[in-house]
Amino acid sequence: MLYIINKLIKFRNADGFIWTNSEDDGIKLTRTTSRLLTYLLERNGEVVLRDDILAHVWDAHGLRTSNNSLNKYISDLRAIFRDFGVEDDIIFTVPRAGFRFFANTISTEINIKEKEKEKELVYLDKKLGNNIYFFHIFSLILIFFIISMYFSTRRAQDFYYLGKIDKCTVESLNKEFSEDRVVVLGLTKKILIDNNISCSKASKTYVKFDPPIYHGYMGRVFLSVCNRLDSSGSHLKPCLNIYETHYEINK
Repeated sequence: MLYIINKLIKFRNADGFIWTNSEDDGIKLTRTTSRLLTYLLERNGEVVLRDDILAHVWDAHGLRTSNNSLNKYISDLRAIFRDFGVEDDIIFTVPRAGFRFFANTISTEINIKEKEKEKELVYLDKKLGNNIYFFHIFSLILIFFIISMYFSTRRAQDFYYLGKIDKCTVESLNKEFSEDRVVVLGLTKKILIDNNISCSKASKTYVKFDPPIYHGYMGRVFLSVCNRLDSSGSHLKPCLNIYETHYEINK
């Protein structure tokens, strides 16, 4: 997508290139900076929370960062806009909340390359048809099988005990969850109920949730329920796994 900001600055998020009159005078942003600017542009005029930015620009792409690092990226963007002739602030800091990108006008265009790419994707989608569908099904089965075997063989000391839900022992892959046991157990119980999974039999339930979920934002959840083969709990059956990438606690 090509964004035209204040009828002056052009930004193409496909490759992170930003310029004014000519591409020869432009610069190429890093992938992270490009994602950050795109996220702000799509929410022009809105107050965007820091946690939302971190979740969508970093966490959603398997990356981790800090508020200090986010401040550095925002500072870099402000400097870029000043270099391109934007004298007034265009990115405002909202204390104890986040940031607000404010441009007088933002227009968008789909460039020729993107149109051609879209046509090519439509063609490939029709050509591959059911083969893609079956490939994804096979991949999911393989992933769940590997995860199940992983939990069946992983050492107990690698997990962190959170508590019990009926006969289900709940353990976490995140050590920091020990500080939020009540919240994590409540969310675990909700997911079990939503998926009609009973804790009437002795089992171990392993969980891993993205922290932004606790604040009402979307994030990734992983839950694996493994029934025991013996009373010691040292041997487990293949596990039932649940994985969602855009889970919301209030859905």
